[in-house]
Amino acid sequence: MASSKSKSKSKSKSASKAAASKARGRASASAGCALLWNLDSDTPKGAAVRDLLAEFGVRVCTLRQEDLNQLCGSLAGVMGTRPVALYEGVVPQEEFLMLCGLSSAVFQGFLSRSAQEGISVAHKAALTPVNRFWPVIKVMEQVAQEHEAMTGSAKAGAPDAAPGAAPDAAFDASKGEEGR
Repeated sequence: MASSKSKSKSKSKSASKAAASKARGRASASAGCALLWNLDSDTPKGAAVRDLLAEFGVRVCTLRQEDLNQLCGSLAGVMGTRPVALYEGVVPQEEFLMLCGLSSAVFQGFLSRSAQEGISVAHKAALTPVNRFWPVIKVMEQVAQEHEAMTGSAKAGAPDAAPGAAPDAAFDASKGEEGR
């Protein structure tokens, strides 16, 4: 009985790898990129995330403190860069992953495989037409707030997320203020 379970698991893993290969084949020469914070290659989780991203042909960009005020779209390579002041606020301690410019097949494949492999990054986001104009630190803070609200570990006084509210509704970059 145990051997049939391991064979089934092995088949599932092989099918996932085949799906990853197929998704890569459909993706253009550039399958997008992933912005990583506190997921260094010398840590087990960081190495696992990086290896899985590589399987899908996703380029990795390791964020540094000087990148935190940079616009997400600039870091993802979808828009030009601009000079920004060095971030001097509280440096986030949470791990963070932002997926940028991935095809639907690669995006879904990565999420599926990371779940199968037990690779969990609690704070993650996708680049959108709205948040590409946000400083990466703002996205990280928003995702942390939403994660706290969803897991019930929100700090006292933190606003509750509106049911069904889109993540991009929380910050209007054109106004530079909270949109709620």
